[in-house]
Amino acid sequence: MSPIKTIQILLTFMLTVFLALTGHWAVADQSSPNYRVVTGVLAAGGGTQSSGNYSISSVVGQPSPVSEYLSSSHYRLAGGFRAALFSDSIVVPEFKNDVIIDFGDSFGLWARLNNNSWDSLHSLSPESMVTGDMDGNGLFDVIIDFGDTFGLWVLMNNSSWVKLHGASADSMVTGDLDGNGLDEVIIDFGDIYGLWVRLNNSSWVKLHGASADSMVTGDMDDNGLDEVIIDFGDIYGLWVRLNNSSWVKLHSVSADSMVTGDLDGNGLFEVIIDFGDIYGLWVRLNNSSWVALHSLSAESMVVGDVDGDNQDDVIVDFVAPYGIYVWMNNSSWVLLHSLSAESMVTGDLDSSGRDDVVIDFGDSYGLWIRRNNSGWVLLHSLSADSIMVTGNIDGLSSVAQFGETATMSVEVPTEAVLLPDAEELPLPTVEFEPKLP
Repeated sequence: MSPIKTIQILLTFMLTVFLALTGHWAVADQSSPNYRVVTGVLAAGGGTQSSGNYSISSVVGQPSPVSEYLSSSHYRLAGGFRAALFSDSIVVPEFKNDVIIDFGDSFGLWARLNNNSWDSLHSLSPESMVTGDMDGNGLFDVIIDFGDTFGLWVLMNNSSWVKLHGASADSMVTGDLDGNGLDEVIIDFGDIYGLWVRLNNSSWVKLHGASADSMVTGDMDDNGLDEVIIDFGDIYGLWVRLNNSSWVKLHSVSADSMVTGDLDGNGLFEVIIDFGDIYGLWVRLNNSSWVALHSLSAESMVVGDVDGDNQDDVIVDFVAPYGIYVWMNNSSWVLLHSLSAESMVTGDLDSSGRDDVVIDFGDSYGLWIRRNNSGWVLLHSLSADSIMVTGNIDGLSSVAQFGETATMSVEVPTEAVLLPDAEELPLPTVEFEPKLP
């Protein structure tokens, strides 16, 4: 082969790589509720993500056939698409398969890793904690408030403790506000300092001078930027920090509690709001309309895709005499258990593509897992000190499936009073005054 021909082939290959990496062969913003491909495609392989089970396909620009796991809401790009061709770090699994549990002052903070082993994180019991990928490397970091004495700390990459701030927080949430693959931490420092954002793990940005009653995050318009939904209380009501750029009024009524999730699987996060005993549960659907979910108020709510169909389900504790129900596939109520929960959290503990529900039934029964929406597994005989979060803090998929030897030997009683039909009381219209200061 002549030197000129060799150079031509080399230049052609270099151009191919350049086009693949810069997205010139890709269809921009191919997205679903579960993953976003800006340049290149996803190709399935074996083993864990860290051993290269995902790489760029030889066909660039169209979604390639992938496993059932990818059709579930467990994958995303880490830190944008800037990896080399045939890299093994393009797609990061978002299995929240590690459970971080506060067992109180006696035992401190522990993690159940990969559905396989217990790991002590710290001897102190936290005031609160959240998880998020602050550096965009695919490992969830644990942001912990140790109270007034020690302030805010981050367990970074499950390996080191980094001080975030000396002050304690009233509340915290995480979300990717600017869509760059790094989760921000939104912190309410109370009435004196208000709301602040730890942006890209590098700087502090003031969000608002007022303190919040509660906060949640979710991508309500499916553009890759998480919104912050904030309840400013009875005076100002509910507001949305939209695309990290503007304030939009959501409703004048304050909420008892809020969660977010994609109930209809179209990529837009819904906001599920408990307006209390008077108005009950409502859904802000596709950021465009209000839909009544139930006339009863909830003791607590969590969201997760328990059947792996790409639609988030809402797990609601209605307490006695109704117990815990699941709003399944945005279409029907299904009884989960007659007992009420001390606390609940969701995560895909066995990396099956279906979220499991971790429920603390209190001192009498301890911690149990509703596994794959089909059975109960004992996690621990101890009750948690109310705080549980999930995330993939070590970057590994679960190596252990749920075994039959761990299932209930004595069934927790499941009798329950049937959930009554919802009696819809119209939600009052949004009042745009008073304005948010």
